[in-house]
Amino acid sequence: ASLAAFELAVYSVGNALLSVWGTCRVTSAMSEIFASTDHVFVPILSVLLGIDEFGARTWGACGMAFGAAVLTAIIDASRGDVGMSASSRGNSVVGAAALVASALVYSLFRVRTTVHLRCHPASRLNLARMCWMGGISAFMLLVDVALGGPSAGTLRRVGHIKPAQWALMGCGVFISGFLSASLQFEAMRTITAAKAQPFAALQPLFAGLFGFAALR
Repeated sequence: ASLAAFELAVYSVGNALLSVWGTCRVTSAMSEIFASTDHVFVPILSVLLGIDEFGARTWGACGMAFGAAVLTAIIDASRGDVGMSASSRGNSVVGAAALVASALVYSLFRVRTTVHLRCHPASRLNLARMCWMGGISAFMLLVDVALGGPSAGTLRRVGHIKPAQWALMGCGVFISGFLSASLQFEAMRTITAAKAQPFAALQPLFAGLFGFAALR
């Protein structure tokens, strides 16, 4: 299980890095479109790797999920609701490529998770993956600090972070990281990545509802 968990951890860290880096370089609307390509990548990878067989309904549902994301982003852009920081002004081809690559890596993570769950318990595999993710992230942090990167400045100011902020970050990591991943791994024991993709497309809906409730 350790080797499988390491593989999934590499996908997870790579996806996070590409997603954050790309999101800073394109508009929020375009970011949503590029990130939603995972609705197409998951069934395509499942077929190419010979992992899953499904019919037109699954293809249609994945296509509709992608189309809905594109339509939503277009509507938001037409209303002028797209906010951008000064550093991310303008559409960046490189940023768009990073987001598409991020969606591809995440899709590969989900498809490969389906494969590994046939041989390993969900809870054990996810816990090992999280441990590997922590190790990989810590190694990258130390390398960045040694090279004098941005992480060095962040560590020098870590004492300015208030306890409430630490608690909020810890809660976010636990809920969105460990808890959601644990539920996802348990679900994917019985339903493949491609067939689960239409359900994953509900994430923006829940994000919108939680955002409305918390930020209004």
